[in-house]
Amino acid sequence: MLPLPPDPVLFSVGPLNVGWYGLLYAVGLFAVYQFMMREAKRRKLDAELIANGLIIISIAALVGGRLYHVIDAWDRYSLNPIGALIPPYAGLGAPGGIVTGALALAILLRRWKQSPWGWVDVAGPAILVMQAIARWGNWFNQELYGLPTDLPWGLAIECAYRTAETSCSAIGETARFHPLFLYESLSGLAGALILPALGERLKGRIVPGLIGLSALAWYSVTRLLLEGFRLENWRVGDIPYGVLRDGRHLPCHAYDCSAPRAFCDPWRGTREGTGKASPDEAAGAALGFGRAGEAEGIWQGFSDVRSPSSAQGMLAPPPHSASPSPVSPM
Repeated sequence: MLPLPPDPVLFSVGPLNVGWYGLLYAVGLFAVYQFMMREAKRRKLDAELIANGLIIISIAALVGGRLYHVIDAWDRYSLNPIGALIPPYAGLGAPGGIVTGALALAILLRRWKQSPWGWVDVAGPAILVMQAIARWGNWFNQELYGLPTDLPWGLAIECAYRTAETSCSAIGETARFHPLFLYESLSGLAGALILPALGERLKGRIVPGLIGLSALAWYSVTRLLLEGFRLENWRVGDIPYGVLRDGRHLPCHAYDCSAPRAFCDPWRGTREGTGKASPDEAAGAALGFGRAGEAEGIWQGFSDVRSPSSAQGMLAPPPHSASPSPVSPM
């Protein structure tokens, strides 16, 4: 079990609070700088461009990340839009940062008359380096956690940081949650190690830019796979994006076998013969799910899509849609 983190504020200087979240982003940027310098020299690129370029790209990424967060959590800022512009800035969105950071990179490379694809191979895996380090800031802020689970590495979350549907009064203080920040961090670390090594091994046999684009695909697939475990999803009308994409249950529906199904169905796990629900099922009941396998369960809704009526039921807004958390992470 992952324990509760220490205070998210590392230290204070007068009215200014310095948090672990910001410190880890600074550490991540330093690691990204070192990584890009090494990769640029290895690829015989002009590494001296990185210092100035990284500052500009980082600022662009912060602006894009903040804009993404404000759009995502507009219900919190609609009554006070100025709150999105003045500090403290609580919340960034990685997809927005990647888009604006990539645009800044493209403009700089064009201005500096640099061949783009070699730099794509440098910058792409660097995103995964940042992901591996900065995601731990979400642990200190007790955010980016997913559905309740009884897995051994379940994450403890204090009552004050929980959503309404996962509150202590609804599912109990001892409930544990999927540590999505950890999953993303480990995925980023794996990608940052594997992709550059693969590029070096296949040197001369793959086109420039493939490793960088593969890093973006790696990040995207990670988010795609984890979206179904998130408590808060982007919504199209009243339908969560995760439901439209069927992210939580797609592997189960595609293979329809016990192992993937047991992994994907977050409410599976009744204690056979005892008549008692496991902790994850108790939490599922509080969120509006029945026991695994019952007709009212989400799995049943996604499995029975053979008739128009069942398909229509599948698109109905799920009962576990969560209210926004105090801080919306990337």
